[in-house]
Amino acid sequence: MRNFGTLYGFELKKLLGRKMVWIALAVLTAVSVLLPATEVMGSLYVSEDATGQETRVYTHYARNQYARTDPAGLDGRPYDTALIQEALAALGLAQVMTVPAPDGAEMTIQTVRTPAGTADWSMESDVMRRQYWQVLDTAEAVVGAGNVDETLTGDEFYDALARVRTQKYAALGMTAAEMAWWDARSRELETPFPWTGFAEGWHTAVRTAYTVNVLAMLFAAIALAGLWPQERQRRTDALIGCARYGKAPLYAAKFLAGLTVSVGGAAVMLAGMLGACLGLIGPEGFGAAVQQTLTVTYGAPLSIGKLALIAYGLCLAASAVHGAFVMAVSLVTRSGAAAMAVSFGALLLFILVPALPSRWYALGMLWSLLPGILGVAGYLDPRLVRLGGYLTSLQTAPLLWLAMILVLAALAWALHRRVPAR
Repeated sequence: MRNFGTLYGFELKKLLGRKMVWIALAVLTAVSVLLPATEVMGSLYVSEDATGQETRVYTHYARNQYARTDPAGLDGRPYDTALIQEALAALGLAQVMTVPAPDGAEMTIQTVRTPAGTADWSMESDVMRRQYWQVLDTAEAVVGAGNVDETLTGDEFYDALARVRTQKYAALGMTAAEMAWWDARSRELETPFPWTGFAEGWHTAVRTAYTVNVLAMLFAAIALAGLWPQERQRRTDALIGCARYGKAPLYAAKFLAGLTVSVGGAAVMLAGMLGACLGLIGPEGFGAAVQQTLTVTYGAPLSIGKLALIAYGLCLAASAVHGAFVMAVSLVTRSGAAAMAVSFGALLLFILVPALPSRWYALGMLWSLLPGILGVAGYLDPRLVRLGGYLTSLQTAPLLWLAMILVLAALAWALHRRVPAR
């Protein structure tokens, strides 16, 4: 038993020999693939006449495939006044009219009218409207709904964006030094930032990484809850304690095998999710700025594609924490059912309490970094951790999770060393 590789392979083989592990992995991977697929399922229906009879126009998948061609021609254009005004004109949200004045002269006024072409539900008009709506949504996120008109200039937009960022930092209770750190990062941003016509595949990949994280927690609970309780049930725990070289090698092999299965299961689910996102929705738009696709107030250069890869890497790291937690709880409770119940309870807590009030700065930051919580809001959370220098949540989370794995491994070892009394 001095050959650690043999021990590790034996424990891994035992875990992978359980049918429940493969059933859980198959079901959860199917869910991972189907979730992005729902984005392109179904058809668009419109009322044909006054009777309300609906007629199918085209499928969402067909619309998505057409959107990948960027029919509005927005890809690579600077996000500036010209683009905002073009979107206003295309949607018909602003109209300049010349009308008679009371003194007989003429005057020019601006009115708001119904978006042009709303009765036209052809694929071309619908996709172009959606593209221009995204342009205006970004502007409205900064200057406010109803304040986007042809008088808005590019300078005013980016000045307003800087003010909104500062207001957000102040609302979170950030210090002047932290605000100055983010201001330095924001000066690295390319302004006006280039617009990307289509990036839905990568956008969906980022949003669904949180879902895979939840599924990885479920998989770890199902696969690992009975890892050590089985020794007690089969009365082999006392025999292991009498082994010539002690329990340490077997414990290490078993713990490492559990982490391998947990991370491997998450990797399979992530591969299925990413494949569905890019294969069914589209791989275009890797370099789209997160300011366009997720939150315009983020103050550092980052593309949606890079964030998706970071999010998937963090999901793999989080799955190791999930596995370590389940194994530690199973040793504390000495029951597979109890370990599974505690794991499901923790999962439910994370779902019900996704964030804490911003007035609890340190506690709220720590909560958002927990491996069961971190999602889009956590990836782009501007709150910083001071550790030598300032670290963002994307940098802090892996360090915190490594420390959690080591603590859980030490706790599990301390419990495993004790042979339970009969």
